[in-house]
Amino acid sequence: MESCNPFKSTSNTSESPQPTYLPHCIRDKFLIKSQGDVEIIQSCSRISGSIEIRGYSDALLVLDNLQALNGSLSIVQSPNLVRIEAPRLETISNVFHMEKLTSLALVHMPVLTSVTNLEWRVLPILGNINFGNIDGLQSIIISDTSLTGVSGFSSAKLKVVDVNNNRFMESLRSDVGHVSEKLHIAANANNMVVELKSLVSAHNISVHNLASLDISMLEEVKGSINLIANLFSELKMPKLTTVGGTFSISKNEKLQTINLTSLKEVGGGLQINGNLYISKIDFLPKLSIVGGALELVGNIKEVTMKSLKLVKGSARVITSDQNFNCATWKQKDASTVVRGGKVECMILLEKSAEKVSVPSVKALSGASNFGVGILQLMVAGALGSIGWFH
Repeated sequence: MESCNPFKSTSNTSESPQPTYLPHCIRDKFLIKSQGDVEIIQSCSRISGSIEIRGYSDALLVLDNLQALNGSLSIVQSPNLVRIEAPRLETISNVFHMEKLTSLALVHMPVLTSVTNLEWRVLPILGNINFGNIDGLQSIIISDTSLTGVSGFSSAKLKVVDVNNNRFMESLRSDVGHVSEKLHIAANANNMVVELKSLVSAHNISVHNLASLDISMLEEVKGSINLIANLFSELKMPKLTTVGGTFSISKNEKLQTINLTSLKEVGGGLQINGNLYISKIDFLPKLSIVGGALELVGNIKEVTMKSLKLVKGSARVITSDQNFNCATWKQKDASTVVRGGKVECMILLEKSAEKVSVPSVKALSGASNFGVGILQLMVAGALGSIGWFH
């Protein structure tokens, strides 16, 4: 199996017989520090207990006979270790943990098909993984490796997907449908492509430095979602209806198209900030409630949120359009919409900033197209006016 695709998966429905263990193959923990220590378990095809390999002094670790481990495999703090081989290992019932193996280049486990959790950290030259068809994963953490891609893990539900600081990582592909705790992808290769085409729900999403992101089937984020400093040109989440926490789309310098046509409620703050090519905020036609502050900053010319009825925090718009008239906010009845903070509007000039404060919420009067369900803010130019709505 290729190093860039260590998690291709197929389901295995065949039933395994109940395992049996030799007496010396049962222990809470087997501690191994050299290949000589491996002799303790060399006759064990099945082990009940965890194996901890720490401060391993040799370059090669070979587990020749091991087929099934009912426990965790932890290999840590062994800077001399270059290669790991377990040619018959099929199952690790708990965690496969590797950390601070600064010389490790190859892991050869060609028939490994079942692991519950992967935790790999600080494996800076690891670029070659030879696994079987991994199934049954619940959590994946891969940080600071030289792997080029991850794909194919077949679990419908995962607790954690955390892939970060892998400088050569160019792709992550999975058919996972639900991530119950954290989806975090950051600081990998600048051309990284992420395809999670079956993802329906997640708790927290944090995505940075991606060239492409496909989460088009996403319907619900129970916590927060932060899409920051990416290089993709389009962001399409047409089925997303609710975000329980904050929602930030910030500093995505190539982003031109956003589709959030079904989004109705954001439980925390909503921030759309510093996306150079996003000049019209017209992609939130059904948004009715923002549970925190609303902040729109950037090269904004027009904001249309026809369904917006409640902003529980303050409201702020900043643009560089020199033609925007902040005084127009005085004609808007903002008090029925913005109830938790200031309403301000600012135009950023080249050398200074003009700020017009809305006198008070009660003083705002007039049109029903801000408040009863329609918020229409016209902002000119490039980067210059801020509007806070109370």
